[in-house]
Amino acid sequence: MSDENRKLISNVQEQLNRLMTQLADIEQEKSSLDIEEYTEMKNDTMEQLKDLGETLDRMQCGDITLTDQLTATRIAIRAAISEAFRTPEIVAIFAKKQPALLRQKLMQADTEFHLHKISGEVHNARKAEILYALLKMGAELSREEDAFLSNYSKISSANFELAPEQKICGESLLNVNM
Repeated sequence: MSDENRKLISNVQEQLNRLMTQLADIEQEKSSLDIEEYTEMKNDTMEQLKDLGETLDRMQCGDITLTDQLTATRIAIRAAISEAFRTPEIVAIFAKKQPALLRQKLMQADTEFHLHKISGEVHNARKAEILYALLKMGAELSREEDAFLSNYSKISSANFELAPEQKICGESLLNVNM
């Protein structure tokens, strides 16, 4: 891989990290913002994520050597846009392909639930989000985890829809020229 490609990938990943941090900050400060301000800031960040995803689609059409890194980044962007993952931290871990850290977050959520620091509803949402991220990364789930995810997704299937797949290169070019 050329130095230019490495730098390009690094820049894209830095931009994704910046947007994920921005999204986390907006969520953290939600209570101190009025609804209109919160919605505007979140929508602006989501629009920037969509733009980054479209840029990655165009880059992938022109440079096959970037496919693996761009694909992982694009999946993370699609997940963030679709809000399949509610927690920006989980999206960031997912984008960096760190299943061990996701497992650690799952154990943390279980511990917080058992210590009554979080409700059952919050625990189930976090657990489902983390298990879904692990599943999308190709990690093996235990029977219990698979059953939990299956049951939970029936309850809230709308939360588990990813944003549409990328357009094939020809479609992207056609739409740009229209």
